[in-house]
Amino acid sequence: MATGNIDQAQGVLKIVTGRYTKNYELAALAYNRANKGAGQPLSDRGFEIPTEIEGNFAHGWMTDGGDYPAGGSVKTIRQAIYFKEFISSLRLTMRAIETVTSAGGKAAISSWLERNVDSTIEDSYKLMNFYCMGTGNGVLATVSAAANSTTQTFDNNNNVRYLRNGMRLRFWNSARTVLRGSATITSFPTAGDTTVTLDSAVNVAAATDVATIFGGNNQAITGLKAIIDDTSEANVIFQNQSRNTYNNLRAQAIDASNASLDLELLTRMIGANIQIRMGAISRSEYELWSYPSQTAAFQALGWNLKRITEGSKSVKLGYTSYEFQGMPWVEETDLDKDRVYFIDWSKIQKYVAKDWGWKKPDGNILRLVPSSTSGIAYTSQAEGYWGVDCNLGSPDTRGLGKLYSLSVPTGY
Repeated sequence: MATGNIDQAQGVLKIVTGRYTKNYELAALAYNRANKGAGQPLSDRGFEIPTEIEGNFAHGWMTDGGDYPAGGSVKTIRQAIYFKEFISSLRLTMRAIETVTSAGGKAAISSWLERNVDSTIEDSYKLMNFYCMGTGNGVLATVSAAANSTTQTFDNNNNVRYLRNGMRLRFWNSARTVLRGSATITSFPTAGDTTVTLDSAVNVAAATDVATIFGGNNQAITGLKAIIDDTSEANVIFQNQSRNTYNNLRAQAIDASNASLDLELLTRMIGANIQIRMGAISRSEYELWSYPSQTAAFQALGWNLKRITEGSKSVKLGYTSYEFQGMPWVEETDLDKDRVYFIDWSKIQKYVAKDWGWKKPDGNILRLVPSSTSGIAYTSQAEGYWGVDCNLGSPDTRGLGKLYSLSVPTGY
């Protein structure tokens, strides 16, 4: 949140008589892929996906003069999608909005308001990329040590990589039923860090406690960890139906039990899981997605062999991309480090009640902030809200797969 300091704000450095340069990573690869297109319209009552869960297999063998077999019909269920409302909040002082900074007659930035509006929009996509990795429970981090302190420790695979300065967090027990406390991050977390500093102490009681954004418990969009699941990591209820009752609502999952990635696991997912459940597999539709840790593990298995024939007009010995059985390998730096996803993006859909935009009841992006001082109507600040009402879902998860609980190579 910028508060009028023109010289420096989070992620923005002032270069005298120059431009502002961002010094933090904002790639939102997975969410950008899932967000393609207008999406399926979604009402405030949700969206139903009529699903044929089983065909009509009633039949028999006739005898002369015998009875026809009893009739049957296809078995259907209705999967339900409901939207989640995401809001990113922007607040600036009136002086910051109205001031244009200059140094020696040269403007360092033409509009502090424009800078904050543009960054708020871009940052919100990055936040949605974080949530795109989860189950929908809103968890951003898991602590690794109990402490009653303004410094909390996250010494695990995900460390602090989903946390940012200015986030107002709530800390919970692992089941998210007991609230430990709330505080705002005052430090500037960087991926690989294991601690954050808070503006007030929180009594975290167990090494398995988790952190969500304030008001975000169980309110996030349905992410890949829930869509590509067989009940091993996410709730049994998926899109209002039980994956225990209907096993063909389950994606394909292989628990690697902390083993290193190998070709047998990759081949088993294709040949013994997805292909068996779907009856066939179109490799041209699939991509393998992982954090760089598993790309490194795949690379350590050896390069893909490329053959040439005597009729070749030229020989290219360089390798420009990773692939497995013709399926491209994509690196996503926000994915969990212990997994590889097998994704056919046509099986993951976006459902939209209200697309990205500013909340403008009076036609303006910003509105004055009411003052808490008696006799004063407004403070010298303005606030705006950027957001979307949407969710992700899948009409058929059988063709999606994951290898999870893989060993994470040292250094990642």
